[in-house]
Amino acid sequence: MTSFSPNMSRRRLLQLVGIGAVASTGAVALSSCKADSSDTGRGGTFVYAYDFDKSSQNFNAIVPDTTLLMAAPISELYYPRCALRNWETNEWQYMLAESSEWNDKVLTITPRSGVKWSDGSKLTIDDFMGSFAERKLNVAPGVDGWPNVTKIEKDGDKINITFDKIFPGIEYEVMRTRVHASSRYDEQLNKALKLFNDGVRNGDKEQQKFVTELGKLKFDDMISCGPFVIEASKVSDTKVTMKKNKGGLFADKVNFDKVHVEKASNDEAAQLVAEKKVDYITHVLGPAERKQLKGTEGLKEFKFDDQQGIGLMLNNKSNPEFKDVRVRKALMHIINKDEVGKIALGKGGYFVPEYMAGCADDQAKEVVGASEIGKFDPYEYDPDKAEKYLEEAGWKKKGDSWETKEGKKAEYEILAVNGWNDFDATAKQVAEQWNNFGIKTTTKNAEEASIWGIWPAGDYQVAVRQWGNPFHPEMFGAWQMAWFTDNNRTKDEPGMSLDTAKVDSKAYGETDVEKIYEVAHTSDDDAKRKEAHAKLATIFNETLPRLPIVGFVRLSYGIEGTGVKKFITDKSLAENDIYRDNPVMMSILKGKTGAV
Repeated sequence: MTSFSPNMSRRRLLQLVGIGAVASTGAVALSSCKADSSDTGRGGTFVYAYDFDKSSQNFNAIVPDTTLLMAAPISELYYPRCALRNWETNEWQYMLAESSEWNDKVLTITPRSGVKWSDGSKLTIDDFMGSFAERKLNVAPGVDGWPNVTKIEKDGDKINITFDKIFPGIEYEVMRTRVHASSRYDEQLNKALKLFNDGVRNGDKEQQKFVTELGKLKFDDMISCGPFVIEASKVSDTKVTMKKNKGGLFADKVNFDKVHVEKASNDEAAQLVAEKKVDYITHVLGPAERKQLKGTEGLKEFKFDDQQGIGLMLNNKSNPEFKDVRVRKALMHIINKDEVGKIALGKGGYFVPEYMAGCADDQAKEVVGASEIGKFDPYEYDPDKAEKYLEEAGWKKKGDSWETKEGKKAEYEILAVNGWNDFDATAKQVAEQWNNFGIKTTTKNAEEASIWGIWPAGDYQVAVRQWGNPFHPEMFGAWQMAWFTDNNRTKDEPGMSLDTAKVDSKAYGETDVEKIYEVAHTSDDDAKRKEAHAKLATIFNETLPRLPIVGFVRLSYGIEGTGVKKFITDKSLAENDIYRDNPVMMSILKGKTGAV
């Protein structure tokens, strides 16, 4: 299996993950950014906050990781996708695509007509074709979607995309593709289509040369087919301004004439909300930041229980004692999860998973069944039980400290990430609790820029990391994260070094998790997928490939009555990840949320 460890900033993690902004090292001057009294009604300005970095980002939209604001939810307003997803109903909310339908292994996409780029050119089917070919070439193998595509063909005013196999959710990243303008990228889009049709694939020399060429492109401005376009001349270190693109997607529906984005860290974003200088933020605020919002007039809190949370990865190569499931269970029982959540995320910002199944509680209950899931171990805080497990594993306590069965003093370092306050607080709280139990534990932080290489390389003993489903709305995403993300077990990327082919399960004996995952992931039989999901939930609870601690309760904030009259969002979108398929951005695009 291949890890899903994208090369991205935390903003891209969940992207994708949406866990919080990187804390800034110094205060940023907060501009007075609200529209004046004449900017009311449809002439209003929507103001958002985000911790962008003008010095390292540019206007080359075909390389999204370095494009200004492309990782932010606000990007849907200036560089929209083919579609966004309703995570509750699994239905598509169509954007640049008018519609889509499956016919066996062929996904047919109908591009939306009548949309214009901000340079005056029309959005064409050729824009889609070249953009799809570029994605097919440059998305790495090992993830679902573009790597499974075998053909991209025109069919009149439609596009047929053929997959080598189909299963629920395989089209997720394909439908979320951003489309680029032939007026700007004609040479690159035509080349991408030719390379693909000539049989070039990701990893080939021609593809590697092509992606290098894309990275060298430079532009002085941004063009957009969305309802807004960035005004390059007004981009500063602390503020990005967008104006209306009258021919853009849903420009006739959007109820704002301008968008401003204020640069802000967590603390600064909370201050901006408390002072009602912004309309909406997607920073995940800690307890201290949320206190600043108390009593703010017009405050709107968007809240939902996420399908993921904070946990621990254990390095089974650097510390072979972690291979013993009794040790993993003991480590879980000496974590007071509620206390960790209170410190790391604050009251209302977390939940303790009820079933410890590696996936969302409601998903686990659905596939396992109420009677069976009642037998799952909740791994409550219980030092006595932890002591019993360690003694069974051959550990001994000498004085105030524990020794492994090899007679080695149990000492561990937990790795977190600079600027990720919830990760840092989690590491410190777990370390304190393990120390109190007699396992000497210290903490260390890595820089965000290097953490994406550290995790797959296995350069840690214990690392704070996600459990659950941060990347994909389909349930198999939780199993991908649990067993295979950062667990390649290759020479260069050993990751957790956790065996997945021979797993001892009390319920099923020695099992091959990889084979069960393949059924849960790709079977076209609903009953077989459900059975595989139930097995994986059970095996997770029995063996703890990762240690779940708390789940995220997503809290994002808006202000009603100042710039936005009222946020009107579809209730069925409440389960959406705010960084993947943001409900507020959908509402603005559809003209439901309007200005004062």
